Amino acid sequence: MEEFIDRIIRHIEGSLKLPEVTVAHHFSAKLGAEDIHEIADQGEGEEASISAVDGGMSAIIKTPSTAHVLNRVYCNKFIRMDKLNFTETATFASNIKLDVSGRPSYHVRAEGWQGRCPLEDLECMRVDAGEDDLTLERNEIDTVIGMVLRFCEWGLAKRALGFGVDFLLMDGSLWGMSPYERSISKEVFEEARRAGTVVAGISKGSTLVTREGFPLGSFFERLARKRGYGRWVAKVGVSERWTPRCTVYFVKLHESGDRPFRLDVMEGCEGDLERLLAALVGGSKYFAFPGYPYALIDAHKYARVRRGEAEQIKYLVLNRLGPEEAERLTLHERALTPHDTLDGMEV
Repeated sequence: MEEFIDRIIRHIEGSLKLPEVTVAHHFSAKLGAEDIHEIADQGEGEEASISAVDGGMSAIIKTPSTAHVLNRVYCNKFIRMDKLNFTETATFASNIKLDVSGRPSYHVRAEGWQGRCPLEDLECMRVDAGEDDLTLERNEIDTVIGMVLRFCEWGLAKRALGFGVDFLLMDGSLWGMSPYERSISKEVFEEARRAGTVVAGISKGSTLVTREGFPLGSFFERLARKRGYGRWVAKVGVSERWTPRCTVYFVKLHESGDRPFRLDVMEGCEGDLERLLAALVGGSKYFAFPGYPYALIDAHKYARVRRGEAEQIKYLVLNRLGPEEAERLTLHERALTPHDTLDGMEV
C-alpha cells in the first residue's frame, strides 16, 4: 500500500509544477505575471444595475428516446447587494422525443405552466444529431436536455434587456454549444448593444487549461499571490474557435474568496470592463461565498427545481396511465438506471 500511495504522490507532484509563462489552450497570447492587474477598492461600489439569469431542471420521466423535463428559468435585478423590485420566473415542461426516421434528431416541444415560457414561440424545435455533434452511441438525451434549458436562459435574457439594466450576467460561459444557442445568443448580443447593456458570463467552474495541461485559474492565482493581490483580473484573450466571439478573463472579486472565476464579456466591451468589475466587486460580498456575485446566488436559489416537484408530477402521470402502460414506461426508464439497484445493494 505504501508503494502504491508513493506512486500517486509522485504523479500528483508532477502535475503541480506550474509554469511562470504559458499560453491558454485554444488561445494564442502569452500569459504571465504582467497580465494580472489588481482591482482597486471601489468603496461602496459601482451604482450600476446587474440582472442575473439562471435555470434549473429535473426530469419527470426519462428514457433513452424520450424525456419530459420540468424546467425553471429566473432573472433578477441588483445594485451591489441590494435586490430591486424586479424578478421574472417561468416554469414549464420540455418534451423531447428521438426521431430516427431519417438522420437521427430530437424534437422538442415546450408546455407552459407558470409564467411565460421563453420557448413558447417555437411550435417545435429540432436538435439534429449530425449538426450538433450528437451520436446515438452515448446517452445524448441528457445533452439535449441541457441544451433546451440553455436556450430558455437566453430567451429570458433577451426579455430582461427590456427592463433596462447596465449589465446582464449569465450563469456560465457565453460560448454557444450548439447552432441554435449560437444564433439566439448572437441576437441577445445585438439587442444588448442597441440597449447599451453589456452581456457577461461567470462560470462557477472552468475546464480551461494551459498548453501544459494545468488549470488556468490556478496558474493565475499562484502568480497573483506572489504579487500580493487580493482582488485581481487577468485577460486570457479572444478564442477564434468560439462563437459568438467574446473576451475571456479570470477574476477574483473578493480578497477572502477561495478561488478565481472565469469571466466572459461580449466582444467590443473593453471600455466597460472597469465599470463591470466595480459592479461585480460591490455585489460579491456574501459571507457564505465571498467573491461570487450575489445576484447569481439569488438566481440559482429561485431557478432551482427540486426533485420532489418532478416526482409529484410523475406520480400524477402514472396514476392517469393504465397499469400496463405504467409498467411499460417503468421498463423503458430502467434502461438508463442500472446503477440505482447496484448502488443500493449491501453485498
